[in-house]
Amino acid sequence: MPAGLRITDRAGLEGYFSNLFCLPGVAFADVRIFDGGDFAVLEWTWSGIHRKTGEAYHVRGVSVIELRGGKIARESIYYDPSPAL
Repeated sequence: MPAGLRITDRAGLEGYFSNLFCLPGVAFADVRIFDGGDFAVLEWTWSGIHRKTGEAYHVRGVSVIELRGGKIARESIYYDPSPAL
């Protein structure tokens, strides 16, 4: 996800995930969820096949999710995308 990208509606979210999951061999694994009541932290590994080199890549990341009224109010994602670029 590009730095500063804001997705504020369902159509934007669907578009983002459609683009993400059309990448070669994309998968998410090792997902661990830590629940903190009004927030949650997800630790994950994103992997796939690099489009230009054909080599496999693995990216570890974390999502911090703020919850309000039982719904996601905000998500901040932290990762180094360079292996996938």
